Amino acid sequence: KKYLDALDEYISSVYGIKDALSRPTWHQWKERQAQAVMNLLLRLQKHSDVNSVNTVKYSHLERFLTARAHEVQNNTLNKNIQWIKRFFGYCDDREWLEKDPSRRIKKVKATTPFRYHFKKDEIQQVLSNAGDYRSFFVLALATGLRACDLWTITTQDFEVIDNTMYF
Repeated sequence: KKYLDALDEYISSVYGIKDALSRPTWHQWKERQAQAVMNLLLRLQKHSDVNSVNTVKYSHLERFLTARAHEVQNNTLNKNIQWIKRFFGYCDDREWLEKDPSRRIKKVKATTPFRYHFKKDEIQQVLSNAGDYRSFFVLALATGLRACDLWTITTQDFEVIDNTMYF
């Protein structure tokens, strides 16, 4: 099976996105993971210069993940490993592989990042310098949502039930 055909079929089957490889735009909220998985698997294909899923070897994956480890943190690398294993598991289930090259990949040791919480004076400093974006920062601080997620919300993301607004 051609690698790109297998990838397109995988994204369609798992995420319900048809013709993902030729898709010009992606919904950055609903389709973020599908796009990230596809981009990772495209990087793997380009890095290893493979045309067929059956030609991917453990050594290709090992070299790719070693290079990737210099670009991302261990938690992200583990997520990448999980996505690669799922893709090759999908290919193996369809008997496109003689032997799953990802079965020997092990996750790496990951650490829990230090969680920082703003102090009251720091919150006041942010809000006093927020200007026209004060409401944006109030919502971010109240919900803990990332800025990239807040920029994409619309009024359709909110619902009022019994005088209470839900997000």
